[in-house]
Amino acid sequence: MRWFDALFKLSNDHVRFKKRRLVVFLITLLIISMLSLGVLGTLGIFGTGAELCMIKIQDSNTPLQTMSGYGINLDYIPDVNIINDPSFENSIDYEMLSVADSSDNTVFFDTEAVRTNGVNLDNVIGSDMTILSIDENGVMSTSLQASVSGYSQARFGSFSQLVDENWLWSQSEVIDIEYIDNSVVALSRDGKIFTDITNGQLSKVYGDEETFFTHIARSENAINAITSRGDIYVSVDGKTFSLQASATSEPSYEDVLASDSVTVTSFAACNNTQIAVLSDGSYMVCTGSNMTYSTQMYSQSVSFVTATNTTIYIALDDGSVYESMNGLVYSYNEEISDITSEVYASNSRFSIISTSKSELSFYLETGELFVVGKNATDGTYVNEYDVSVSLSDVVILENNSIILVDQFGICYLLNRDTNESAILTNQGSEVTRLFAAPNNKVIARRNYTLSTSSIYVALEIDQTIGEQQVHSGDICYLSFLHENTCWEVYGENSLLGYVNEGSDTTSESGNAETSARLIGASNGLHFISQQLDGTGADLFTEDSFLRIELSLRQNNIQDGVVKVWLSCEDFDDIGFVIENCSDKMTSYSNVFAVNSQMLNATSPIRLNIAFEGQGELFVDSVYLGLDRYSSDNSLIPDAFREGLISTRPSAIRLNNLDFGRDGAGNDTIYEVGTLVEAGKSLEESLGLVRDCQSNPWLVLSANTDAATVNVLLEYLCGSVSSEYGKLRTDNGTALPWGRQFETIYIEINDAGGNFSSDIQRSSYVNYVIGLISQSEYYLEIKDRLVLLDGMHYEGGVMLSGADHHCSDLGLILSSLSEMNMQYAEANYSSPRVPGEYGNAGEYIRSATFAQMMNSELTDDEAILTVSAGQWATAFLSSESYYTAMTLINIEASHYPASYEDGFGFVVEGRTTVQREVFANNEQTKLNVLGILDVIRGSNRIASEVSMPLSSDPDFDPELVLSAFNQNVGVYLFENSTSYTLIVTNPSSEQQQFAMDGIDLSLNGAVLERYSASGELIRTTELTNRIRRHTLQAGEIMIVVVNK
Repeated sequence: MRWFDALFKLSNDHVRFKKRRLVVFLITLLIISMLSLGVLGTLGIFGTGAELCMIKIQDSNTPLQTMSGYGINLDYIPDVNIINDPSFENSIDYEMLSVADSSDNTVFFDTEAVRTNGVNLDNVIGSDMTILSIDENGVMSTSLQASVSGYSQARFGSFSQLVDENWLWSQSEVIDIEYIDNSVVALSRDGKIFTDITNGQLSKVYGDEETFFTHIARSENAINAITSRGDIYVSVDGKTFSLQASATSEPSYEDVLASDSVTVTSFAACNNTQIAVLSDGSYMVCTGSNMTYSTQMYSQSVSFVTATNTTIYIALDDGSVYESMNGLVYSYNEEISDITSEVYASNSRFSIISTSKSELSFYLETGELFVVGKNATDGTYVNEYDVSVSLSDVVILENNSIILVDQFGICYLLNRDTNESAILTNQGSEVTRLFAAPNNKVIARRNYTLSTSSIYVALEIDQTIGEQQVHSGDICYLSFLHENTCWEVYGENSLLGYVNEGSDTTSESGNAETSARLIGASNGLHFISQQLDGTGADLFTEDSFLRIELSLRQNNIQDGVVKVWLSCEDFDDIGFVIENCSDKMTSYSNVFAVNSQMLNATSPIRLNIAFEGQGELFVDSVYLGLDRYSSDNSLIPDAFREGLISTRPSAIRLNNLDFGRDGAGNDTIYEVGTLVEAGKSLEESLGLVRDCQSNPWLVLSANTDAATVNVLLEYLCGSVSSEYGKLRTDNGTALPWGRQFETIYIEINDAGGNFSSDIQRSSYVNYVIGLISQSEYYLEIKDRLVLLDGMHYEGGVMLSGADHHCSDLGLILSSLSEMNMQYAEANYSSPRVPGEYGNAGEYIRSATFAQMMNSELTDDEAILTVSAGQWATAFLSSESYYTAMTLINIEASHYPASYEDGFGFVVEGRTTVQREVFANNEQTKLNVLGILDVIRGSNRIASEVSMPLSSDPDFDPELVLSAFNQNVGVYLFENSTSYTLIVTNPSSEQQQFAMDGIDLSLNGAVLERYSASGELIRTTELTNRIRRHTLQAGEIMIVVVNK
C-alpha cells in the first residue's frame, strides 16, 4: 500500500503543479487581453457604441437636390511656350455703349460714357458697329449693322422741339431760362414766367400788367424772380411761384423803382438771399421777407451782381469784387478783382456774364473769356481762354462743359485743357439763344420755338439710318482690331507689319494665316524683340534643355543671315545664327542647356530676331520652351493636365477662351500648336476636357454675335465638308466634338457689366439663345445642351428662358457652422428661377475659398494648412443643397518652371514657404474633388444623427450630439443603385461615431477612409454589426451601400 500511496501523492502533486501553471497562464493571458482591449479601446477600434452618436443610413423619399457633381473653373490654361503672341496675331476689342440719339447717318453717344469706357476715337474709324434693339415685348434683335466712317468728339444730337400747347412762348420771346431739379422755368420779354415748360400740359403763366417780371435767378433750392416794381417771388419746385417780399416793405427802394428811369440791371440769389442791382448803382438785399436798400457799397456804386450756389459776387464801379455767403457780410476777392479792375480801368465792360451751380464766366468783346470757381485746396481759381470768334452767349453746364455761341448762332464746345473749340451745330441748325437745362442738356431758342438737345460723341456710319430704325437706349457694339504690343521693333528705318500667307502685301490685321514682316530700309541692324514675363527662376528649370523654334523666310537679306538669341545682363547671349535663310517659309530650331546664370537671372530677359542691312524677314510660329514638348502636339504642361485628370471633374468651365469679349482673336481660337497660345485654343481646351473624361462649359460674353455662334457650332458639329469642320479635322479631331461629350454647357453672361437693366440682361440671354437655336447645327447637339443664364439680376429673379441660372460663390474657409451660414447667405442672394422650388438648381460657375490666415504669426507662418476634411466640408455644406453643380476655381501659375518644380497650382507673388503650404493645400483640394466624384448624378437626401444612449447619469447626450454636429460633417446621397454616406472631420481632433443601416443592410457595404491630405488609407467591407468608427483630424470617410 505504501508504494500506492506514494504514487497517489506524487500524482496529486503533479496535478496541482499543472493546475498552478494553467492558472498562471490564464491569469497572464487575461491581463494581456485586458491591456490590449484598453489600448484598442483608447484608439477607438471598437467599443459598445453606447456613448457615441449614431449616424443613420436610411431610405428617403424627399431628395433635396440632384447633384450634377463638382467641376473646375479655369480662367487660365498655362502654356509651356514662354513666348506671348507666338504667331503675331491681332485680337478683336469690343466696346459696348448705349445709344443716346441718331440722325441721318450719325449715331450719338453720351460723352461721359465714351470717356469712362476709354474708347479711343482715333481707332474707331473702320470698326464694325452693331446695334441691338429691344421691342415692347422684350425681344432683342439686330436693328443695324454698319461700318464707322468718321467721328466727332462733340456734337449736338437731334433737337427735340418742346410742345407749346397753350401758345405761351410761341408768341412771346423767351429771354432767360432757369431750372430746379427737372422743372424748367422760362422768362419772356413781355414780363411773364412760364413754369414747367418741358411738360407743356402742366405749364402755368405768372405775370400781368401789374406784375411784370424782369429777371429770374436760380439758387440751390429755389428759382427766384423779381418784378419791375421790386417784388420778390420764389418757387421751390419750378411749378408754383409765391410772393416772398414786397417792395412796399422798403419805401426808399420802392420809390426809386417807381421812377421809369431806374430799372433792375442784374439779379442773383444764393442761400435764401436775393440781391438786385439797379441802374443808378444802388442795390437791394432781401432775406426772407426783409428788404434792405443801399445807395452805395464801400462809398461806391455797384456795377453788377451774380452768384453760384454757394457764393454771391458783387462788383463795384472801380472793378473791385466782393463776395458773400449771405448778402450781408462781404470780403474782398483779390483774384477776381485783379481781372475786373484792369478791365474797368480801360473803360471796358464785360459783355456776357453767365453762371452755373459752381462757376461763373466773364467775356470781353476783345475775345478774352474768364472762368471763375472755387475748390477746397486752392480757394478761388481763374482760368483765361482766348476765343477767336465774337460771342453772343456763354453757357456752363452742370458738368462744367462750356458752350460758346457766336454772333451767327453757331455753337462750340470749349476744350478746357487745350483751349480749342469743336463745332457742335451742323449747318442750318444755328440758334438764336442757348440756355442750360437739367441733366447737362441745353435748350435752344430759334425765333419763337424751343428745342432740347445734348452734347454727344457722334459716330458717322456708311449708311443712312431709317426713321424708326435706331432708338435711344439701344445697345451698340463696336468691334475693332487691337494691335498686340508684346513684340517691339528696333533699329533705324525698321518697320514691323503683318502679311497674309502667300502675299507680300502688308496687312493691317492679323489672322490665323498672318506672319510678322520686318522691313529694313537702310543699313544697320534691324530686329524684333520680346521681353519675357518673369525672372530666370520663373522661366527655366534646372538640368533641362530648351528649344528655340520658329518659321522664317527672307527677301533680299545679304547672304540670308538671320540671328536668333536670348539676351540678359545676367548671362551671355544664347542662341544661333541661320545662314542662307530660305525664301520660303521654313522651320528652324536650336536646343541648348539651361545654365546656372540663366536660373539666377533677375534682369529682364529678351528673345531677339534680327538681320543686318536692307531686306525683309517674315517670322511666324515662335516657340521657346522645354525641348521635350513638340510644337505639333499640345503645349499644355503635363503636370497641369495630370493634376486635373486626377480630379475627375463633372464639368470644366473654359473661361480661358474669349468668345464675345476683349482679346478674342479672329480665327486663332480655332488653331493649335504655336499658331496660338494653348490657353486661347478651343481645340486644346476641349482636348483637356476629354482627357479628364469631363464635359465642357463654354462661356459667351456680352459681345457675342451671330457669326461667333455659327462658327463655334460649326467647329463643334460640322462635317469635314464644312470649313470649320475641316479645320477641326486638320487639327486632329475627326469625330465632331458635339458627339464626344454627354453634356455641353453654354453660359451667357455680362462679365464686363455692360447692361444697365434686368430687361437688357434677360433680353440679351434670350437673343443669344435664339442665335444658337437658329444655327443649322443646333439639332446636332440640342439634346446635349444645357443653357445657363450668367447674369446678375438686380430684381432677384431670372427673367430669361435659359435652362438654369449660374453665379459666383466666394466663401472663407472656416468652421462647419460658419460655412453653413455663408452658404445660406449665398442662397438668399442668388436669383429665384421661375418654375423651380425655392432656388433649386443653381449652378456655381466659380467657387473660391479664401484660406484662413493667422494674424498673430509671421507672413510665412500665417498661412494655415487646409485638410481634406475641411475642403470636403466646405464643398458639401448642408446649406449648399440649393446648388445643382459647383465648379471649384483652380489657381494656375503663369510661369512654366512652376509645373516642373511642383508649384503649378500656386499663383505668383508668395514666399517659398507660403508656396509650399499653398501647393499642399491645392493638391489636397484636387484630391478631394476626385473623391467627391462618387456622388455625381446622385440626389442629396436628408441625413440623421441620433444622440448617444448611455445610461451614465454623469453623461450628457445632448451636449455630445451638439459637439458632434459642430465638428463632423454628415452628408447622404442616393442614386438608382446605391446610397453614399460621406463623413468629414474638419476639426483638429479625433472624432468617433457609430453607424446603423436602419432599414438598409450594411452587409457588403464598402467603406473608404482618406487621410487629411486626401490619400486613400484603406478600404473595408462592412457587416451589419454596429461598430465604432474613428476619423482622425482632417480625414474623410466614404460608405457606399448598394440597394
